[in-house]
Amino acid sequence: MFKRMSALLLTAAFLCGCTAAGGSREEESTATAAVPMIYRDMAVQATADLLSHFWNTHQNRITNNYTMVWEFGMMVFELETMYDATGDEQYKNYIATQWVAMQRVWNQDTISVPGRSPNDANDDAAWNAMTLMAVWRMTGDTKALQWVYQVIRRAYDYWGDYDRTPSPAGLYYDYRDSAGQNRVDPNAPGAVPGDKSFYAAGLLLSALEYTQASGDNSLLQESLNLHAWMETNLRRDGVKTFGDRTLTANDDLYYIGFNESNPAKPYGPLGGNVLGITEAGSDSGLFGNMAMAAINVLVSQITGDDTWRQHAVETANAIPVSLYNNHGVLLNDRDAWVEAAFVRYWVTDVLTLPGVDPENLSLIADTAQSIMTVARTSDGYYYAEWSGGNGWERKGQTNHTQLMTNANTVHMVAAAALAESMGLIQG
Repeated sequence: MFKRMSALLLTAAFLCGCTAAGGSREEESTATAAVPMIYRDMAVQATADLLSHFWNTHQNRITNNYTMVWEFGMMVFELETMYDATGDEQYKNYIATQWVAMQRVWNQDTISVPGRSPNDANDDAAWNAMTLMAVWRMTGDTKALQWVYQVIRRAYDYWGDYDRTPSPAGLYYDYRDSAGQNRVDPNAPGAVPGDKSFYAAGLLLSALEYTQASGDNSLLQESLNLHAWMETNLRRDGVKTFGDRTLTANDDLYYIGFNESNPAKPYGPLGGNVLGITEAGSDSGLFGNMAMAAINVLVSQITGDDTWRQHAVETANAIPVSLYNNHGVLLNDRDAWVEAAFVRYWVTDVLTLPGVDPENLSLIADTAQSIMTVARTSDGYYYAEWSGGNGWERKGQTNHTQLMTNANTVHMVAAAALAESMGLIQG
């Protein structure tokens, strides 16, 4: 707790209109009065912390072992949000430099190979594709867009359920041996597919973005089929029957996954009528609900069907009245290593829709303030517990010195700065 106290002083300085060193912002500004950008100041500080710990100035890249893309991809997402929030070219330049480092490690074939590093499971490929889309947006390099296509095409072919129509009828998370212990190739003897889940959302979102960016429609119909499967089987919007189970749920949130292959688990969604949503464990996931809302906005734009825009509004309005509203601060429930991955889309594409409850914006703002108050250590690391406590650390899978934990928590602060820059919230 002692290590987090400096963050309290830091946040108090932001909120009273002072710099962390105690100087008045008015004294530092020109004679022209400006609205204090409190959340921007918070985000600049938090991102500077992130860079100080995880940018390798000698190798000029994010500190990582470079067997996977997704781990440093979380920091790329945060840097893109910071560029959108501030217009500061340094954040774009960090991503461009990271792109150079990526090309030293991978080529189009090695970065897109499914079933092994860097795409062990379908979510690894999803974060990979999203990282490459961010690179393309920040650099304009069409090579990144070409790599996005290859990652998605090979992922769909490898994990997609093409035995049901319209296909793919969901993406399997991975394949396991008959004992369920080790990941194997889908053609290996006794290979059993894992659950289908909304961890595939990053692939779907990137496929739709690729379609818009490139004008190439070759992934579009499969992506719309995947979207339809996820909406039908994972969305909680009425009475639905799965095998011998009938579930009734009308909260417009999403189940984390769907079981078809494991006889030890009930067939259908991984959850019941009531979602179990807790810190460090959940039948759903804040990131997945943000993702599906953003995807619905994009599908509505592409197809012209307003049903999907309305689905996005309904999911957004479900968040403030659900357990995700943890006394005014968003709950980091399912996966602290990826929880903020879609928050940029959440702010720009979903929370700007007519009919969205403005309480969502209060949650973004108050989560940022809470993080800077109780989740930042004195040496600039960030915990996964956005309201304080040690739920994630106690579970033992996440700690506050990990790249992914820090990148996602800091990304929530950057999201508030982005909302502030758009005039959606004020300090």
